[in-house]
Amino acid sequence: MQEKLSKEGKKKRKSIQKKMQDQQEDSEDDVSEDGKDPQPSMKEAGGTWKPGIDYEVCEEANGRPEYVVLPELESMKSFRHQWILRRRKRPMVPAPSHTPMPDKQSTKEGKSRLFSLYMRPWVLDRQFASRHVPHITDLDVVFDKEARLS
Repeated sequence: MQEKLSKEGKKKRKSIQKKMQDQQEDSEDDVSEDGKDPQPSMKEAGGTWKPGIDYEVCEEANGRPEYVVLPELESMKSFRHQWILRRRKRPMVPAPSHTPMPDKQSTKEGKSRLFSLYMRPWVLDRQFASRHVPHITDLDVVFDKEARLS
């Protein structure tokens, strides 16, 4: 069953269709010397869609408060086009499943490692690391007493 769209929804759909048509016309003009498209199509790529080539994140979502679009960084160039964060209407408490749990660890060190990983903030990209939010490989770094007080 097809949902009925509001006037605004119909305008957005037409706008998107127009953009897609324009992009298709632009890509038809871009051909290499041998007459082939420089970007491999989905079919040529083995039947899988490639983020950033076959599809891209909708930049219109970037300014909306209910969405978080990941930044344009070299380290996130394909990841950025695969994921978009959407704010929930109701908060959710994370409930881990199929992951190692601290209470199942036999040593205090094993429990501490998992608590540190699960409960502390950390980043994967070094350029965003700070003293308070370290890179994941620096979770074991201990700051001196004076640094903790400041």
